[in-house]
Amino acid sequence: MGLSLVAHYYERNEAHIALSVLDAAGIVAFLENQAQNSVSIFEEIARGGYRLMVPEEELDKALSVLAEARANPLLEGEQLTQRTFIFLSLLLMIVAFVFMPLRTSRWRNG
Repeated sequence: MGLSLVAHYYERNEAHIALSVLDAAGIVAFLENQAQNSVSIFEEIARGGYRLMVPEEELDKALSVLAEARANPLLEGEQLTQRTFIFLSLLLMIVAFVFMPLRTSRWRNG
């Protein structure tokens, strides 16, 4: 009995959505590197992102649940949309020598 890699994510929100999909299906799963990346979120790509892990026995079930969730996204209710301001982020990096992506998140009705 061991753990298997189901998916590899570089975006925190995507990783947590996939984790919640598996949790809703009753599959035990966890995100590797979650604790390290939560300390300094701007270095999550350098640390290898997030690895979604499940027990080997549930690998096939987890893959099918995630494939179905990607094929049939839920389009009712509220949706979280994010927008990244690349130009302003680059300007901040050049002027203040600080790399900090400027993002806005907004919930909207589907």
